[in-house]
Amino acid sequence: MTDAERTPKLMDYLAGAILTNGLASVAIYLAVFEPLFELALIPLWCLSAGVATYLVCMRTTR
Repeated sequence: MTDAERTPKLMDYLAGAILTNGLASVAIYLAVFEPLFELALIPLWCLSAGVATYLVCMRTTR
């Protein structure tokens, strides 16, 4: 496997962004109906960004 095959492509970054925004949208949707979820918005957003970042990084290392 060469280094060129291991680098993330634009579609990998796009998939990570869609994953992050999708999970964050679900959190915002839940916060509209249940005020308790308002406290969890920022941690959920950070968690979803971390998952997307992890997946893109795994693409680089495999």
